[in-house]
Amino acid sequence: MTKSHSSTVQAAYEHNGRPVSREAFYAIACDPARSVAVEACAGAGKTWMLVSRMLRALLDGCAPHEILAITFTKKAAGEMRQRLQEWL
Repeated sequence: MTKSHSSTVQAAYEHNGRPVSREAFYAIACDPARSVAVEACAGAGKTWMLVSRMLRALLDGCAPHEILAITFTKKAAGEMRQRLQEWL
């Protein structure tokens, strides 16, 4: 006798616990008018996401001193600073 096991597959992109398309996720996550929390494994693009949000905020008229970005390491902070300078 074999048992059937149901496995739960989690969506790659979610908003408020609901699956969304990649495009919808990035539109929401990069909107500087929203507060967001992004959870992802290493190499998933969190630094890209933070820098994209900063750039969008600046393009929408936010002053640089109004932006606060927090990261866990000096290395990540340096990467964010470098990418932002390159993109600008």
